[in-house]
Amino acid sequence: MWIGYDMVVAYGRRESGVRRMTAGLALTIVLVMAGCSGGGSGTPTATPGSASPTELWRPGEFRDALLYCDKVSAATLRRLRVEPTLGYDCLWHAGAGDRHDNLSRDLTANHQIYEPSQARSATDAARNGFPRPRGWEKLGTGVPVRGFGDEAKIFRVFGPSVKLRRAVLVVRLRNAVLQFDLKVESLLDRYRARVGPLEEVEADAVAVAREVLTGLGSPPTPVAPTPANPPGEVRKVSGICGSVGEAGRLVPGIERRDISPAGSALGSGCHWSLNDGRRPRLTVDAEVITASPLTGETGSQIATTIFNRWKSGSERVPRLGDEAKLDHYNFRRGQHRESSILVRRGNLLVYVSYGSWNHPSKATLDREVTNIAKAVLSDHR
Repeated sequence: MWIGYDMVVAYGRRESGVRRMTAGLALTIVLVMAGCSGGGSGTPTATPGSASPTELWRPGEFRDALLYCDKVSAATLRRLRVEPTLGYDCLWHAGAGDRHDNLSRDLTANHQIYEPSQARSATDAARNGFPRPRGWEKLGTGVPVRGFGDEAKIFRVFGPSVKLRRAVLVVRLRNAVLQFDLKVESLLDRYRARVGPLEEVEADAVAVAREVLTGLGSPPTPVAPTPANPPGEVRKVSGICGSVGEAGRLVPGIERRDISPAGSALGSGCHWSLNDGRRPRLTVDAEVITASPLTGETGSQIATTIFNRWKSGSERVPRLGDEAKLDHYNFRRGQHRESSILVRRGNLLVYVSYGSWNHPSKATLDREVTNIAKAVLSDHR
C-alpha cells in the first residue's frame, strides 16, 4: 500500500491515495514539490494476534510526507528562470521577462510513501512497485541510473513535431519513491520556439533531484561509466536557416524564423509559416544527441530509442540515414496535406515537416521532405 503526496496545477481530479490541490491560474512554469497532506493516515492497521503497527515499520523508513520544498537552491531557481508563485508553497513559475520566448517549462516533484503490511515491509512494497512508476505505462521501462537512492531510472521524451523535450527521473529511497519531471515545450505550435537540447533538460532535472536528495540526507553518488564517443558521431550542427535551398520554391514570400536553441551548437532549426491558415508551412530541425553521463549511453543509443518511440506506426523509408520514417496528415479530404519525416544517422536526428493546400499529392510532399532531409544530412558528414 502507498500514500501519495503531491501538489499540482490540475482540474481537481481525485485519484486513489492521492489528494490534489487545484490552482485556478494559467501558469507558464510550475515547480511542484511535495508537502500536501496525503490520503490515508500513514499508519497500518494490525489484525488480531498480529504484530502491532509500530512493529511493522523498519528503522529509517518514512512514515509521513517528505518536506523538501526548501531544498532547491535559489541559484538553481535563478538558472531555471523561475520565481515563487504568490500565495503558494512549493510552486514556482516564469517571470514576466521570460514570456517572450514562447516556451512553457513545467518542473514537478512528487513522491509516494509505501506502508508495511503483514505480507511485506514498507521498503519491500516500494521495491515491488518501483518498476512500474504510476502514470508512465506508455513510456516504456526507462533506463537504469546508478548512484541515486537505492535504485533509479530515467525516462526521456523527444517531440520534434511540437518542439518538446522532457526528462523524468524516478528514485526509490527506502519506502519512498520520488519523481522529478521537467518538460520544456513551445507554447504556440506555429512559432516552434527555441527549445533547448535534450541534454540540458536532462541535466536540469537531475540537478533538482540532486539538491532534494542531498537535503534529505541521501546525496547521490553517480557511478555511470564515462560513455565512449563512437567514430562518426556528430559533435555540432550547422545552421539550418541558410541551408534550405528549397524554401524559396516551397514557401514563397514567407519570412523564415530561426528556432535554433540559444547558446547551443547541438540544435538548429528554421520555420516558415504565416498565420492566415492558407499558406504552406515548412519546418526543418536537426539535433545532436549527446552521450549521457548519467546512464553511460552513447548519443547513438539514445537517438535510437528516441527514433523508435516516434510515431511507431509510420512508414519506413529505406536507404536514408541509418533509419527513417514518414508520417502524414490529411485535412478536408486532401485540401491540405502534410508530410513529416524523422531521420536518424548515428546520434543526429533530422526532422522535416511540409504542409500545403490545394490538393497536393502525398507522393509530392513525401518527395519534398525526403530531399530536404537528404540535404541536411549531406551538410553533416
